[in-house]
Amino acid sequence: MAWGPRKKVLTWPIYFVNGFNFHIEEWSIGKQIVNYGVCVKGEHSGDKETYYYGVIKEIMQLEYIGEPRKQLVLFNCQ
Repeated sequence: MAWGPRKKVLTWPIYFVNGFNFHIEEWSIGKQIVNYGVCVKGEHSGDKETYYYGVIKEIMQLEYIGEPRKQLVLFNCQ
């Protein structure tokens, strides 16, 4: 991992993980089902919880050099 990820990055319009399926916004245009919205719970500020909402613009997978194979999937959100 110290050498960083490989230079080749894979991208997908759809990604399935842990029984959930995510789409990028562009892929969902004109479809009946849209799954490109995300919500992340932030840290507590006082007595209220903070939530951040966004739209998935790109899904990327980085792969790190070495064994065992290590992969990281990133969602680029607006």
